[in-house]
Amino acid sequence: MIISSQPNSTHSITIVNRHFRLPTSPKPGLSPLPIGCVSPHGCDKSRLHSGIMGAKIMRILGIDPGLNTTGYGVIEISGREVVLIEGGVVRTGSPNDPLEARLSRLYDGIVEIMEDFKPEAVALEELYSHYEHPSTAILMGHARGVICLSAAQREIPLFSYAATQIKSCLTGNGRATKEQVQQAIQARLKLKAVPDPHDVADALAVAICHWWIAHSPVAAAVRAQGKNTPLGAK
Repeated sequence: MIISSQPNSTHSITIVNRHFRLPTSPKPGLSPLPIGCVSPHGCDKSRLHSGIMGAKIMRILGIDPGLNTTGYGVIEISGREVVLIEGGVVRTGSPNDPLEARLSRLYDGIVEIMEDFKPEAVALEELYSHYEHPSTAILMGHARGVICLSAAQREIPLFSYAATQIKSCLTGNGRATKEQVQQAIQARLKLKAVPDPHDVADALAVAICHWWIAHSPVAAAVRAQGKNTPLGAK
């Protein structure tokens, strides 16, 4: 566990590996690691949501869905201050395991994260389907369905953003590379190193994208006209 005591310091990040219902003798590399926390406030998840000068603290859970590895990132916002609470991955075991077993592990992992951090919003990247790989899109759809179900059961609003929109928010370039997104996340959250694997960086990127878009004057004007569109509300 790595905790920074200075809010403006450069933070280290410990990537969390969450595993669910794995065999009692897991394969090498599948052992859970200690939970990492880089919040200057520590890892007290029961801390009251009252920030600097009474500003409301908002928690956003960003998720990069995947059937093998799902990246997640939890950020906390108070005013204009953005703090990384936790970043990690949920692994679902061997690709040879039955689909229903892997989805069950993913569900358990996402539910645990939501219960641990109680986010006010969940942000996902929109599903992109390439005509050459239709089966990949179908499998990704299964994973996204599990995540949507988990959020709906807890009445957490869920928002979806296109990959180009996320990249544009972070880097100003809708066609930025994964490396550029990782570097943008490192700079924005003041990390000592880029978040790795890229699943974590992608999850943090969509979380930050939601924060920026949800608090922009344009988005506020759209909401005022009753056109706010969480995922599935189109």
